[in-house]
Amino acid sequence: MEVKSMKFRRYSRLLIVPIISLFFGLLTQEASAQDWKVLGFRAATKFAANGAVSVKSSTPVIRRIKFKSTIATVRVSTVRVDFRDGTSKRIRFDKLIGAGMESDTIDLDVGKRRIKRISFTSVALSFKGRNALVFVYGED
Repeated sequence: MEVKSMKFRRYSRLLIVPIISLFFGLLTQEASAQDWKVLGFRAATKFAANGAVSVKSSTPVIRRIKFKSTIATVRVSTVRVDFRDGTSKRIRFDKLIGAGMESDTIDLDVGKRRIKRISFTSVALSFKGRNALVFVYGED
């Protein structure tokens, strides 16, 4: 009986070490993905609605943005970025974002301009009538 428990302990160590290393590998991968900051979010319903996310003035220059959907699939379109110097930029973007998925990255080519607001149109495409949240992420 004692011999079986010793074998179990030895084999359990062989299983625990790879699991711990996998866990730390995922942590380091998550740390590299933390360059993206949440700029804000809006609720998306089954009716087309214009939403805007105001960006704090203390936020550094954002060079790229992306959208992420939760709960339901969302169609995001008509993206407009307003800058603090009064100019704005329209971006051709009409994408379907699945629940829990992220959109492609949008390069803004802003130079040193700071973003004031990001406006977009969103529609939740859900069969159960559930609303979704659309998060806007930015990276400097």
